[in-house]
Amino acid sequence: MDSITQAALGAAVAHAAWHKPLGRKAFLWGAFFGTLPDLDVVFFPLLDDVQQLYWHRGESHSIFFVLIGGALLGALMWSVRWRTKISLQRVMAGMVLILANHVLIDYFNIYGTQFLAPFSRFGFSLGNLFIIDPLYTGPLLLGITAAAFSRSGHVKGGRTGKNVVQVSFQQSL
Repeated sequence: MDSITQAALGAAVAHAAWHKPLGRKAFLWGAFFGTLPDLDVVFFPLLDDVQQLYWHRGESHSIFFVLIGGALLGALMWSVRWRTKISLQRVMAGMVLILANHVLIDYFNIYGTQFLAPFSRFGFSLGNLFIIDPLYTGPLLLGITAAAFSRSGHVKGGRTGKNVVQVSFQQSL
């Protein structure tokens, strides 16, 4: 998916996981970590487009990166920045969920992802979302905006972050 969608989805998940202790800063951290797996292309400037796509949808988009990378990034952020604000388990869980949502939403587009990299280069793809899909991203951005400008971080009728993530995945199915 495009970077705006990945950032928005990361922001929504971070809001659902961390909005009480971090407030609106959860959106910013979620947007950053939501796009983190896509930054692997920075490390491949000498590769052609096909090779970049091959490696881009590889290790940084695998189940192993989600679990191991999410736990390590969560532990790092907790020890450096959030030790006094959030429990270690909550930070790690939020980080794993942010990375998992990035990988899962990429599974829904036509390029897919290599869930089992580096052990297998098989590409998994459902192919039911466009890479840039305003019908998916628009409602996601509206929900995030509503949550960001509400006083409590909630919108009348429920928890916005959780609702936005749930609705966005229902749309992709």
